[in-house]
Amino acid sequence: MLRAAPGEHFYGLGERFTGPDLRGSVLDAWTEDREVHPERMGSYVATPFLLSSRGYGILLDTSARSRFDIASTNHSCVVIDTDTVALRVIVIEGPDPKRVLERRASSSACRRSPRHGRSASGRT
Repeated sequence: MLRAAPGEHFYGLGERFTGPDLRGSVLDAWTEDREVHPERMGSYVATPFLLSSRGYGILLDTSARSRFDIASTNHSCVVIDTDTVALRVIVIEGPDPKRVLERRASSSACRRSPRHGRSASGRT
């Protein structure tokens, strides 16, 4: 559980059709076909990375289904649940959202792989 400060905004979790600020939402970070399950809040491109306007990011190193209750049930906190018993959580510090994104992009997860050429960002 994370504290959600008044006025704090949250972004990320991959492709969404709800607008950029996720505060007040309960969302799954899980890839599924919306044509098959239109009632679910899944995504075609799910990414378990949540970015705060306060200058930090939370990355779950898992491919398991994850659910993010982003100040919805309780307006002063973010609750993250996953369908796994072993979980590595990576906290990326800012001091601002721009710096968090720069640090995430320069992490080993986004670097060039010798077998795959360019990363998803197009960098070599």
